Amino acid sequence: MEIDEYDGTKSKKDKITVVNGHVITFEELAWMCINCIKSRKSQGVDFDLVSFLNDCFNVGRVNETLCNKFQPNQEEKEVGLIAVSLYNNEEEIYPKSEGFRGGGMLRDFLNDCIVAGTVSEEIMQYYQLNSVHL
Repeated sequence: MEIDEYDGTKSKKDKITVVNGHVITFEELAWMCINCIKSRKSQGVDFDLVSFLNDCFNVGRVNETLCNKFQPNQEEKEVGLIAVSLYNNEEEIYPKSEGFRGGGMLRDFLNDCIVAGTVSEEIMQYYQLNSVHL
């Protein structure tokens, strides 16, 4: 998997996350998270993706310490890398110091989708996101 970041249009600090030549949306990332959890459950394994992602957000990256602690598989590591890229971008373009939620909005959105087990129209509307796939 190849993750690239290109200059975005929201501000000088905005970056667009591109994976294997495809721009990733919050909605797509949420589906990736849900699919990771479903895949683990089908294998009879319980993996705490939410805690893994939250810890990655807190340190700003996916690192060896977190991988040793959570033991993510390759797909989960990749989801973590994508999530951190999007989260860090939100922290830059919507800073908490200016009254925004920063990456907290993405964190809450992913949590809501994971808990619901879907990316519903209601969740998308609540976070004022445009659906590409619904």
